[in-house]
Amino acid sequence: MATRQHGIHTLSVADEEIKGIGGKFNLRWVSVSADAGDSLVLQDDEGNNIWESVAGGANHIDVFPIKLKKSMNLLLKVIDSGVLYIYEM
Repeated sequence: MATRQHGIHTLSVADEEIKGIGGKFNLRWVSVSADAGDSLVLQDDEGNNIWESVAGGANHIDVFPIKLKKSMNLLLKVIDSGVLYIYEM
């Protein structure tokens, strides 16, 4: 289940959704247990992929800055391992 604490959204299971988010954010995927080829796909409310990442192996960290339209819904379509953090810049 997507959670929010101290302004940080946390998602770790495919098909988790955040509703009504907008502004400038950093997307940060952290996976200590990633295997090479593990992937993450984040979609907007129209089903468009807005970020995709592929892990190179264990201890994977990837950060992507993004500006979201006001009141967008985000869907974590795929996450093979780890946690996606979404936080304001």
